[in-house]
Amino acid sequence: MGAIISGKVIKGKGKGKILGFPTVNIVLKKKIESGVYKGKVKITTRECGANGKRIGANEWLAGIFISPDGKSLEAHVVGFSGNLYGEEIEIEIGEKIREAMKFEDDEELIEQIKKDIKRITREYGANEKRIGANKGLVYPELSYKLVGLAMEVHNELGNIYQEKHYQKLFEERLKKIKMPYEKERQMVIKTKDNSEIGEFFADFVIDNKILLEFKRVNFVHYNDVKQVLRYLDATGLKLGIIINFKLNKLQYKRIVNPRVRSY
Repeated sequence: MGAIISGKVIKGKGKGKILGFPTVNIVLKKKIESGVYKGKVKITTRECGANGKRIGANEWLAGIFISPDGKSLEAHVVGFSGNLYGEEIEIEIGEKIREAMKFEDDEELIEQIKKDIKRITREYGANEKRIGANKGLVYPELSYKLVGLAMEVHNELGNIYQEKHYQKLFEERLKKIKMPYEKERQMVIKTKDNSEIGEFFADFVIDNKILLEFKRVNFVHYNDVKQVLRYLDATGLKLGIIINFKLNKLQYKRIVNPRVRSY
């Protein structure tokens, strides 16, 4: 479709949140054909830097539902967990992936939403030209692919298992798509005078570009961010991603190496 619209986020009925897929809701100024679309939402959210704050505007993948009357829009912003009520956002509506459907129950609806998200993350992640439009991010196409794989793992296992189980299935998915990686890469901890005082192991290093740290916690604490920043400093890698499997919905946080000037 290729339409770009903007509007203020209003409160919806809250059903998406109950189902585990919260949405942003916008009243459309012009009617759009009903159905489910893939797309992007541009949010003035912030990349984590050395001080734990976030900077700049990011684009997030989204599954977009246009109401049967074509007058309203709901978008599930993949991986985003903030509150956007009252905020002005910009939405790029992409290809239509299916018609609106009726479901027998919530479980059937949830399964279809999972399929939609899987398709959206795979198709965008495989298309470097589209994802490359997100110029403010470090390794955008690769990070989208990895988050998409993590979502597949979370959708399959839920949130009840230990970190090692998520790591094992994630590793199988990496092998399946022939993605270069190292598991539990050993790294040395050094002081300012270059003395070695210990070692640590990163869960995954992907293609010698992105460090992944898996968690099962109620929330990602700033100490977790500082830990990944230390890992990035030790390895010289540009980007780390914390992936949290504990919640009903996968949570992830991108962390940029503060030594990287352009991000």
